[in-house]
Amino acid sequence: MNLKKSENNQGCVIFDMDGVLIDSEPFWQQAELSVFTKLGIPFTLEMTQQTTGLRIDNAVDYWFKRYPWKSISKKQVALEIKDIVRSLIVEKGIAKPGAVELIQALSHLNVPMAICSSSAMSIIEAVTQKIGLSHEIKILQTGDDCLYGKPHPEPYLTTAKRLNETPPSFCVVIEDSLNGAIAGKAAGMNVIAVPEEHNYEKRIYDFCDAKFKTLEEITPEFIFEMIMIKNK
Repeated sequence: MNLKKSENNQGCVIFDMDGVLIDSEPFWQQAELSVFTKLGIPFTLEMTQQTTGLRIDNAVDYWFKRYPWKSISKKQVALEIKDIVRSLIVEKGIAKPGAVELIQALSHLNVPMAICSSSAMSIIEAVTQKIGLSHEIKILQTGDDCLYGKPHPEPYLTTAKRLNETPPSFCVVIEDSLNGAIAGKAAGMNVIAVPEEHNYEKRIYDFCDAKFKTLEEITPEFIFEMIMIKNK
């Protein structure tokens, strides 16, 4: 396919952030393990997978219902977790393989892009600055600004509206988590899954439009063809 720069006749691309653009899932796991353990919860790394992709307030509420604590508020627990994660990103954050290259290629073609993350805006901004993508991606959408978080479609539908009211069928979502992929499909968008290695062979992502092991395997050509097929 001969690709040329265009205004927006190819659609748009919406990236999840944690686990897609940056390998921050271990930071969330470390933060949750530290904070929940201090609260007396018999917490393990395996348990963090139960809330992957959820907004942190929803994750905290999930564990509060199972192991209610009285020492501090759920809001304070969420803030402590977010503070730890942000510090770890600033100190150790590294872009996922292929992330910067794919975004730069799409930027060169003038493809509108956004980040739609369950993380707080302070964390999203820390990530874009850390991996040098502040100039390429201008639309940053946090789940905190929505009534519902992923797996509800609201965060992705809100992002599409901010991308010049792009119709959902012209949006391509790139997600690593099951909750995020469900949100993208529920919004009527094309979903590319890039699962963690231990989830790649599982059939739980069969409802997605495509699945890749890394962003290095995804090209602008593939994205445009996906949109064209969906909108014939």
